[in-house]
Amino acid sequence: MRKLCAMVFISTLAAASPVFALDLQGKWQFSGLVDEGGHYSGTIIIDHKGEARLKGTSELQDFAECGVVAPAGRKVEIVFKIAHARFGYAVDHFYCTVLSSSALDCYNIDAQGKRSFANFAVLRIGDIPISPADRLEGICAPREKPMS
Repeated sequence: MRKLCAMVFISTLAAASPVFALDLQGKWQFSGLVDEGGHYSGTIIIDHKGEARLKGTSELQDFAECGVVAPAGRKVEIVFKIAHARFGYAVDHFYCTVLSSSALDCYNIDAQGKRSFANFAVLRIGDIPISPADRLEGICAPREKPMS
């Protein structure tokens, strides 16, 4: 009976926890379509605290964003709260499904409610860079914690 209870307990814990523990720290790259003709791409750095910094470009302008990562099993949300761009920019909210430890399948809904034209890949391309500039630390104010 104890063995059965222990198995039920372990099964319950497994169901309540993520399918697998995913370490999202590192340097990630993405590229996608805004609409049939618009394209954007960029780099995201995710640190050990789950904070995300993004540096991207589109046909219209370069942009940068600060936010947080919210993993929930095989789903991951990257929620940006602060955006910097020359002509104004609606902050992004990436909704992703984990494909592997180095690949996410995502779509974006920005702060204006505009959804990305198609899903796009977010791929891990390396570890967290060594230099502060490569970690995109200049994007967010020092020690600034994005609001969640």
